[in-house]
Amino acid sequence: MNFDFQFLTNAIGWALVNFLWQGLAIALVTAFLLQICRNGRAQTRYLIACLSLSLCFLVPIWELLQSLQTTKEFIGAQVSSSSFVESKAALAWTELTQIWFQLHIDFIVITWAIVVAILALRLLLGVFWLRSYSNGKRGVSNSYWQQKTDQLAARFQIDKSVLVRIVQDLESPITIGWIRPMILVPASLVTGMTPSYLEALIAHELAHISRFDYLINFIQNLIEMVLFFHPAVWWISKKIRTERENIADDLAASMLGEPRRLALALQELEYIQFTTPQLAQAAHGGNLMSRIKRLIRPEVQSVNWKTAVTALSISAVCFGMVANASVGSIQTTKTNAPVLSKELNGRINFASSGCQPEYPKISLVKQETGVTRLKVFMAADGKIEKVDVVKSSGWTNLDSAVTEQLLSGKCKGTVVKSKGASRIITTQVEYVWKLD
Repeated sequence: MNFDFQFLTNAIGWALVNFLWQGLAIALVTAFLLQICRNGRAQTRYLIACLSLSLCFLVPIWELLQSLQTTKEFIGAQVSSSSFVESKAALAWTELTQIWFQLHIDFIVITWAIVVAILALRLLLGVFWLRSYSNGKRGVSNSYWQQKTDQLAARFQIDKSVLVRIVQDLESPITIGWIRPMILVPASLVTGMTPSYLEALIAHELAHISRFDYLINFIQNLIEMVLFFHPAVWWISKKIRTERENIADDLAASMLGEPRRLALALQELEYIQFTTPQLAQAAHGGNLMSRIKRLIRPEVQSVNWKTAVTALSISAVCFGMVANASVGSIQTTKTNAPVLSKELNGRINFASSGCQPEYPKISLVKQETGVTRLKVFMAADGKIEKVDVVKSSGWTNLDSAVTEQLLSGKCKGTVVKSKGASRIITTQVEYVWKLD
């Protein structure tokens, strides 16, 4: 595998892995802020959710860029065919987790890339589906509703011309496009709904157009596509869509001067079972019953201190774990020094000169991989005098290679001076054999 490509894969993989706890932390803080602002304006909650989703996207990018700034010397140590770790008895659970992720980092990145490609194809097909409406090949114009829409658009101070087309294969009005916006109105609503109610739904769609919600929603879809694996991203996205619909309801009701009329129009849509593409803004988005109640009888939610305290406590625990564990790649320490428990007073650095064994040629051919656990006996000056295989990797060639390299005299251990240390120092290490 190409050297630079391997390093890029490793950097992308750890950016995705670290986002697992980063996304959780962002979601917890978001939940706490939304709880505080639950009785505030919908615009405030919408802004909080949008900033949180943007942060979810920017944090992995920032971490990826930080990894790519690593020096060439350090890169060489990172992408070697095998790496060292200390004995499981001397490692915390966070470090053991890091080891597992490092061994599977290539598979993680490849799987992520495949799923993103599938979701990108789905998004592209959705764009082409919507273009079949915007290019005028589907649907017909209606002079009456075009005139009504123009009048409402002027009241919303929308400078662009907003086209209206009557279509047969939809059950709820939707908005597409942001350069040349268009409202698609189902033919069934034109003939079966009171004109005043349909006018209220069109006002809702114009509210979306005035706020460029179609463009923002498209960007939101791109973030969901890249970070599809994290539930926090989908939860924050759902909050954004809910508050977006609330804002559009507020603007439409304010422009019409009749919140009740919009509520009754939404009630008509409650019985329509239809799922529109997420690329488009639909009047029936969000929880219809909540939106109807909000328009007719707004309720002030009572203060729930238990929720706030719980969110704060979980956030504090999460950040505490991050601060103490410093979860990341097992190869991000520039000195490549292993972590030792206090009971041990010796260590082996496989990245140092003379310690790293060569991958046996026969093992390369057979693609043998595994982990060799060793017990190393060292003199007070760090000279390795004896090596025992505590647990085999499953392949004799691999076990022999690392054992012979340690006993070759080229490798010296590091002795941690401690009071009462014996002349012979023992330590346990694991050597991870991994094919790139």
